[in-house]
Amino acid sequence: MRRTTGEALHPYRGGVPASVPGRDYLLLTILLVQPAGPRQTGTAANAVNEAAEQAGLNLRLIQGFDRGVGRRRTVTDNPCASARPRLCSDPYRAVKVSFGGCPGACLDRRVPSSIAGLPRPLATATLRGVPLTVCLPRGSVRAGVVVLHEIWGATSRIGCVTSQLCAAGYAAAAPQLYHRQLDQVITDGNIRRAQQLLHTLNKAEVEHDVISAIDYLTRAGAEKIGILGFSMGATIALWAAANAPVAAAVSFYGGGIRSARWPGIAPGIELAAGICAPWIGFYGDQDKSVPVEHVEQLRTALTAASVPTEIVRYPHASHAFALDPSERRYAPSDAQDAWQRTWTFLAEHLHTS
Repeated sequence: MRRTTGEALHPYRGGVPASVPGRDYLLLTILLVQPAGPRQTGTAANAVNEAAEQAGLNLRLIQGFDRGVGRRRTVTDNPCASARPRLCSDPYRAVKVSFGGCPGACLDRRVPSSIAGLPRPLATATLRGVPLTVCLPRGSVRAGVVVLHEIWGATSRIGCVTSQLCAAGYAAAAPQLYHRQLDQVITDGNIRRAQQLLHTLNKAEVEHDVISAIDYLTRAGAEKIGILGFSMGATIALWAAANAPVAAAVSFYGGGIRSARWPGIAPGIELAAGICAPWIGFYGDQDKSVPVEHVEQLRTALTAASVPTEIVRYPHASHAFALDPSERRYAPSDAQDAWQRTWTFLAEHLHTS
């Protein structure tokens, strides 16, 4: 990793050596935070291998440096082979493990083989006080995508999507919208606490965070920027299509269609006529939080928009059907269709191939 400005930390731009066969690899970076000799380095590497084995990962070390603090090791694994690796349980305090890639979901489920590349490593950046999970593709950046998380916060699932967008050639940045709160990510499924976090947001903060993510991607070289959101983030993506400098917007099962979720952010049916960026939304007919009646009212309101818009409904899908394969409501065939439409939509409106 290298620091390019005083504000933003860009991810390491390397990758798996060309001599390694195949392309479905998970990149893992090991950073030794204290000076260590060859013996200590080997011990740390063994610890990671042991933890990975316990998690069911089939990995092997393929590259490394023998001297200096900040050693790097690249390991490979097929992300389709494991349900949920948990390397953070590594007992060695001197080792920091960070993933780029998508543990728990196969890359091929989302990124078409015609545009897929190696999963890219994630990094953390901060711009104007907004923490961002970021990922930059190799070479020059032509387009970027802002990723907006669901009610649970910036979970590993959002990191997965960020990495996959990068594998498809987009610079990607996911703002942590709860960064002003003590609890920023809900991992225990406590919906009451998650709803409390959702209601702490307001228009000024949402706008600040979204624009900061857009500015980060612009500084990275993106000429056109899209925005993609899930659930709560999908509501914001629809708002951004009418109020932010984006060239395309994608919403996965976003609510707030007939009534406002936050002060200052109008409901979807009021935003619809003023949308100025092409927008597509995906909804499940079995989603009790976003009734079909509301979705159809949004469709009607969107006819007044001056840009292309589309709503896609899935008769048997519920809420959260397209993000996490381990989620009980995940609908594989509907998710695959929605993601294929998403890649086509982004490529068309961000003019990338």
